[in-house]
Amino acid sequence: MPGIAYVVIIATLAATPAARRLVYTLALLVALVLVWLGYLVTCRLWPFAKCNRCNGTGTRPAPGRKAFRNCPRCKGTGRRLRIGRRLLDRKANR
Repeated sequence: MPGIAYVVIIATLAATPAARRLVYTLALLVALVLVWLGYLVTCRLWPFAKCNRCNGTGTRPAPGRKAFRNCPRCKGTGRRLRIGRRLLDRKANR
């Protein structure tokens, strides 16, 4: 990863320990922003994930365990909307 090498080189060129901490902090902040933006892009492209309750099948065992019913959380689709997609939709509706 060449980006890490640049951070190390810049940090070693920094004169004081405080300047080195600042360089590492800024590099960490940039990395976190890039990860968050990547997550939002994936939520935009693939807004659904499998339902956690039914494990993506869309069915749940009935109380007698002999039959199956639709999952109440996903309503039988087996999919749920991701949290990041909910945030994007909320921002778009304002």
